[in-house]
Amino acid sequence: LCVPPFGYRRFWLHLTDPDPESPTGRMPPATAAGHPGALATLSNGLLGVAIDPTSGALVSLLIETTGEESVREFIGGGGVIPVAIDDPSDTWSHGTDRYEGQEHRGDLLSIAIAENGPVRATVKSTWSLGRSTIVQEVSLYQGRPFVELRIDVDWHEPCRMLKVVVPTTLIDPDSAAGAPYGFVERPCSGHEEPMVHWVDLSDGERGLASTSDSAGGYDALGAQIRLTALRSPRVADHGWGWGEGDPSGYPVTDQGRHQLRYRLTPHAGTWADALVPRLADEQRVTLPVVLDTWHRGGLGPEVSAIEVVGDSVVVSVVKRAEVDSGTVLRVREVAGRRSGARVTLPGLSRSWEGDL
Repeated sequence: LCVPPFGYRRFWLHLTDPDPESPTGRMPPATAAGHPGALATLSNGLLGVAIDPTSGALVSLLIETTGEESVREFIGGGGVIPVAIDDPSDTWSHGTDRYEGQEHRGDLLSIAIAENGPVRATVKSTWSLGRSTIVQEVSLYQGRPFVELRIDVDWHEPCRMLKVVVPTTLIDPDSAAGAPYGFVERPCSGHEEPMVHWVDLSDGERGLASTSDSAGGYDALGAQIRLTALRSPRVADHGWGWGEGDPSGYPVTDQGRHQLRYRLTPHAGTWADALVPRLADEQRVTLPVVLDTWHRGGLGPEVSAIEVVGDSVVVSVVKRAEVDSGTVLRVREVAGRRSGARVTLPGLSRSWEGDL
């Protein structure tokens, strides 16, 4: 059930059995299954996910469709799991191009099915790691082709960083990552690199995209991505240790509670074929919900204030002009290829058409 672009849609809440003929009723529900000592599994008819009961890691991600793709695993050995990495570098990591410190996995405290459909199914894992606690919820949603990881961290680790390890089964992949109004394609060298909301590994035939509402860095080596979540050097430390005796003047960064959210989306073809930048934009949009009773009004049950034609065309900004009464639109093409575009503002009876 979608909300129109730059608009709204009215929904009625009914205390009744779901309608099997509605769009939602025709979709397979999200379900969870498992018992102590066995793999916990999630399914929504599009994806199948498994969580290891001894490590809490996400160890399997399959596309649940007919054909060869349905039996091809996307997750490599060890599974998707948050780890702490020793990081003795200074605040700016001077002289460091990759983080090669030892990886520390937490001690699994519990694993349980937290939700069991039909809209969302979730497996919850909890670890203790040093003086910190990490809670990870892995979810599938009805009708959505991604797995979501919601990570709640109470972090108290100095000179360590938290990364989310995502091993894949891709063959000699390349990486691509979001940049301001664009993208950067890179070899999987293991270097720490910046990203804006998304990173993707693809071998040309298939790929795995990771989108985030917060992460800004990653490293990719071989067929594995490590998403940078937290980092804890001392503030303003140039590597000379002058702040070690002054914890209030030179506090350790990223201490305390953090909430992180990632989505992993398997796809065919390249990141451009899968329109990964649009997936990242969709994740970051938070829709306001207005609860109201019925009343008369001049507008219909749904309105769209903007119409966009072009699969890889995105309108990132709509704002008033600083001078006079014009409207400024920031329009971009997100797949790195020529695309025809048409943008219409129905309420203003204005439109623009051209190539990007």
